[in-house]
Amino acid sequence: MPFRVAIEEQLENGYTFKDMTKDGLTHLHRFLEETVEKKQSITDVEKRFKRKGDGETIRRGNEEYEVIHLGKNGNRFRIFGYYSGTDFILLRIDQNHSVHKA
Repeated sequence: MPFRVAIEEQLENGYTFKDMTKDGLTHLHRFLEETVEKKQSITDVEKRFKRKGDGETIRRGNEEYEVIHLGKNGNRFRIFGYYSGTDFILLRIDQNHSVHKA
């Protein structure tokens, strides 16, 4: 299945497009180019970009989902989300991987 990113709800405060710097937008654009634009599979994206999780889960209705962290090795840029069907549902864009420092 091809990797797809979807936005189905408001992104978490402090981790939205309006909070991003030009550098953060560049990192997001590169990530999307390397994944969605190149029609990478979910398996390939996870092999290249999945980072160690912290056990965070999110409940949507009666379902509970693992929050997935995606980003490149050696780069602080991360996106967080969960899979619903075959879509990666974006929850937050963390351009400096600061979500766990709060």
